[in-house]
Amino acid sequence: MARGLAGVKNLVGISVWCQTGGWHGFRRPAFLEDERRDIWIRLNVQAATAILCDGATVEQVVREAAGPGRADATLELLRHSDTVVRELVYIEEFARRKLSFRRVRIPPLLHL
Repeated sequence: MARGLAGVKNLVGISVWCQTGGWHGFRRPAFLEDERRDIWIRLNVQAATAILCDGATVEQVVREAAGPGRADATLELLRHSDTVVRELVYIEEFARRKLSFRRVRIPPLLHL
């Protein structure tokens, strides 16, 4: 998405939805005072900002966030996670259907 938007002249900004965790019913407040509890939200916001606003790559973001000792293992974990999402969680036949609930489109990715 970042590459596709790179040449757009009238792009004003971005919106990142990292606050609530998505469509599930688990009501967890974002940006809690204990940094250990909201680490994934913070990482998502930092990664989205670095990639979409600063032109960073995923590898650069991971290396900065994980540090030199854990960057390679973290990148490998993310690659395996991507495979799980693409081959097990994302169901293309379901994604092609346009489903809505109260005029809001249901996303094609199942939330576990």
